[in-house]
Amino acid sequence: MSNQLPLNPARSDDPHYRYKRPSVTIRYSNSNHTHISNADALCKAIFRGKKILFHFFSLNFATQVNTKKDWIKGFQSSQLVESAIDQFVISYVLCSACGNPETEIKIKSSKNVVYLKCKACGSRTYLSNTDKICEKILKMGKKALKNL
Repeated sequence: MSNQLPLNPARSDDPHYRYKRPSVTIRYSNSNHTHISNADALCKAIFRGKKILFHFFSLNFATQVNTKKDWIKGFQSSQLVESAIDQFVISYVLCSACGNPETEIKIKSSKNVVYLKCKACGSRTYLSNTDKICEKILKMGKKALKNL
């Protein structure tokens, strides 16, 4: 079993923090790809789908990704991928008010605004419309939100 890390990197010294995620398990192929072996478990733990996580990897590493085969083009170190996952969680998963990861991505279609709705405290964290991830979410539309 892989190592469990706190979902919120700021809570890494709290032994009683209940939200954990597996550390990333990667393997390299001869075809210049970094495969994330535990992508499904990782996405389940961070409450987001593979499409949005791998799109973030694509933007963060400026490279191609494949969500069906769970790979990132190029050789990315596990530390680099872990750091990218932490950035993703801070930006697109954690509630800015309470720090809880139990959020949903929502779209306010009247204003073309993307926000995180916290299931714990009810607050809304509005995301920047100029952000590439938000542009992708808006392009995918409300129907695709269930898969994010």
